[in-house]
Amino acid sequence: MMKIILQILTVIIVSGTSFASEATNWLLLARSADYKYFYIDSSTLSYQLLKIKMNLKEEVIATAWFKIVPNKETKKTVSSAEKYINEEVGYATALIQTNCANLKLRVLVLNIFDKKGQNAYRLETLTSKYEDIPPKTVFADIKEIICR
Repeated sequence: MMKIILQILTVIIVSGTSFASEATNWLLLARSADYKYFYIDSSTLSYQLLKIKMNLKEEVIATAWFKIVPNKETKKTVSSAEKYINEEVGYATALIQTNCANLKLRVLVLNIFDKKGQNAYRLETLTSKYEDIPPKTVFADIKEIICR
């Protein structure tokens, strides 16, 4: 399930009371090679120190809301998921935890909004496992920025 979510975020590269804070402060953080725009709500960025007793080490976990906006001019479709995103999705928001000690992240909440701004899909994965961030991707770059 988590791999599907990461694939959706990779394809899209992914706020009301139940989504994120009402007073969002979206800042452009990155743009992918295919012109998908990645924003972070800087007011939600927080850090948590995770102590791993078995290994006697500490890891910092960064949590924030992200907004992913696909390029509106994108018409090329490689897969049915991309066709859906290009035709139906306005943008997506995702609550993501990034492990600053390694290249891993997990998606806690994913919202997909249609072209009219209505929430078309919501998935809460509050118990999801950390997955590898593929190297040389936008999220690998984002991890370097938020974990400095």
